[in-house]
Amino acid sequence: MEGTITVGDFPYGVAVNPFDSRVNVTTRCLDIVSVIDYSTNSKLHNITFQSSPVGINPSANWIYVTNINSNAVSVIDGITNNVAANITAGKVLIKYT
Repeated sequence: MEGTITVGDFPYGVAVNPFDSRVNVTTRCLDIVSVIDYSTNSKLHNITFQSSPVGINPSANWIYVTNINSNAVSVIDGITNNVAANITAGKVLIKYT
């Protein structure tokens, strides 16, 4: 399947949810996580953040997102795509190699 899905400038992290046909993409400059259905090659919706989401990791239908400006980890419910919790994590360090 070919096509382009717009997620905004500077997409940063990508994670495939192993429990459904969704891909989550963090876009730091827009403070969003785009939810994409890869079986239909379409964007379902955006989850809005206020703290520059960067890293992302799905696990057991929960998606964990690091927020660089708030030093927190947000937990997204993979079924509802709502933020279920925000966990203070201390200072987030990004190391470029």
